[in-house]
Amino acid sequence: MHDLEKISIIIEDIDMYLKKLENINILSVGDLKEDIKFYASSMVVFSILNRTIDLGDEIVKNEKLGYPTEIKEIFVLLSNKKIISKETEIKLRDLVISRNKLAHRYGAIKTKDVFDLIKNMKYVKKFIEEILKYVNRK
Repeated sequence: MHDLEKISIIIEDIDMYLKKLENINILSVGDLKEDIKFYASSMVVFSILNRTIDLGDEIVKNEKLGYPTEIKEIFVLLSNKKIISKETEIKLRDLVISRNKLAHRYGAIKTKDVFDLIKNMKYVKKFIEEILKYVNRK
């Protein structure tokens, strides 16, 4: 049985962060040349990805899909059970790798890296859609 309240809170958090990111209004790599926009966008993306991991982890635990040894394995487990698509799995694994770079090698992050992450937030939205579709079937 899923903890729908917990899932809802995580999704609400992601939606809130996505709106904050949209309000920063990054339309090109050039927009990230301003330090405030660069750092704000980086941290909002980091928060979105953390909550995306939380959502995936919640489903993995509820469904007793196993114990991932790495964060990116959460999405492999979900894909293997057809909870999310293979495309979503691959994109989210890549986003987690970038998230780890944000967390551990922040000084190595370039404006293009952050811009690419922002463009790929559409896969977080797709992930939420797939999770909601799955949870609503249960």
